[in-house]
Amino acid sequence: MRDSLTHVVIKIIRKSKLDQIDLESVRNEVEIMKDINHKNIVKILNSFENFEYIYIISEYFENSMSLVDYIKKFDYNIEDNKINAIIKKIFEAIEFLHKRSILCRNIKTENFLITHNLDIKMNNFRLSRILGVNQVVNHEPYGAMVVLIN
Repeated sequence: MRDSLTHVVIKIIRKSKLDQIDLESVRNEVEIMKDINHKNIVKILNSFENFEYIYIISEYFENSMSLVDYIKKFDYNIEDNKINAIIKKIFEAIEFLHKRSILCRNIKTENFLITHNLDIKMNNFRLSRILGVNQVVNHEPYGAMVVLIN
């Protein structure tokens, strides 16, 4: 009986298409995201890999589009109150991660999903990393440095 179907997203990544750095980046993304539970961050439900592929199963964010597509859809003319609501939700997600010593190094509109109700979720952690206390990270190529101080 199919009373409660759950929609999910399955990302299938062919390992042979990745170099060692990219492969570790994908594994890092999964490791960081698997324990994250926040209303503005896409939840990874499961992941596994075999010799050929990595499979990442995450929640399906219904009726969403990338934030960049949303902005273009409205021809870059979005009301101030909507912009404020969007930015507030993005900051809530980033603050949640920072409180857990997770540094996001790939924050851009392409990495957020949004609905017409202005629900928003961050969905790409490929360049993120967990910082140790007093660890310095240089953001190449821009050179901005981040230090997590206890």
